[in-house]
Amino acid sequence: MKSRNFWFTLYTILLIGLVFIFLTEINVENTKALSPIGISSEDNFQMVSSEFGKDFENFIQDKAKVKIYDEEDGRLIKFGDVNLKIKKKSEFLEGIKEKIINITESLDTFISENIL
Repeated sequence: MKSRNFWFTLYTILLIGLVFIFLTEINVENTKALSPIGISSEDNFQMVSSEFGKDFENFIQDKAKVKIYDEEDGRLIKFGDVNLKIKKKSEFLEGIKEKIINITESLDTFISENIL
């Protein structure tokens, strides 16, 4: 019974994680297409409306509160007027990675010295 709950929980966590990743990627593509960095969607809408008139009166306007821009060194997330930059190389993640490597190396030496 515990094994069944474990696999169900693991499956649920993986599924939620994948959905979150896919939604993030969709947001990146939508932001890239609908509101390039430096251009506000309202200005973009006004420009297209004035140039093309009634034909583009239903022009898609990016009214998303959260916009994710993909950059060379990471991602820029905009929550309205608040900007958050996430770097590809995070000191926090590097620290966790280093600790995991140390733990696996110590487990490997322990197993090779004591068990094998």
